[in-house]
Amino acid sequence: MKPTGNTVKFHVVRSDGTPYSKVASASLQAGKFYHPTLSATLDDAITTPLTLEAIESGTVSFQNKAAGSVYYSIDGGARTEIPAGSTGTTPKLAAGQKVAFYGDNATYTTSNNYSEISCTAGCYVYGNIMSLISSTDFPNCKTLTENDTFRNLFSPNSYIYNHVSRLLMLPATTLTDECYSGMFSGCTSLTKAPDLPATTLASYCYRRMFSGCTSLRSIKCLATNISASNCTADWLSGVSATGTFTKASSMTDWTEGASGIPAGWTVENE
Repeated sequence: MKPTGNTVKFHVVRSDGTPYSKVASASLQAGKFYHPTLSATLDDAITTPLTLEAIESGTVSFQNKAAGSVYYSIDGGARTEIPAGSTGTTPKLAAGQKVAFYGDNATYTTSNNYSEISCTAGCYVYGNIMSLISSTDFPNCKTLTENDTFRNLFSPNSYIYNHVSRLLMLPATTLTDECYSGMFSGCTSLTKAPDLPATTLASYCYRRMFSGCTSLRSIKCLATNISASNCTADWLSGVSATGTFTKASSMTDWTEGASGIPAGWTVENE
């Protein structure tokens, strides 16, 4: 590299354009050759608990159908318990306030009763969903063990939005039957799906996952084995007419349509 000025900045982004959390800069002499070595770490989404950040004044509720308690914390303050079988509602949040959720439950669905997160006004959603599985070790959690784990968790929450730079993460690479079924169904304000890193899908695991996410136009799914029964049935029914679908380069089994890759979407390889 041969700079023409005395300062250069490196802005590091992922392949999907999402920025990393650090921007490096250095003072250089014009006309000299340099061999820069860059290192970057993933942004802090994996170490951030599941968080909803108020865009405007309103409340956030968690209807807890798990076997154990869930806790929420506002702006890093003391945790408030939501006992099993009850609904906890935050005090009214001002724009910019954040509520983080924690739990130590293997599933949030029991006997066809589904936990549900809802809002009364617009909220950004980001962070690691696994903070509901392990309140302390969630950055290292990559395995789901119970069926229906997060089934219908945000459905149908039209008030949740993607943050401009902070990501919602579903990092599990080992899935179970119906684990994400209907999870974001009817979430009409989402434009980008969380990355889906699991390569082998389980029966019904993504069924109707984003059906009716009408603004949704960006998905990265790295599945290479979608042979499980109805694993993607109607998962993208009613999404945006155009969008970008990023898939594993070796994957050739996707079909076109609501249970595969929507017609009209651009397909890219990872």
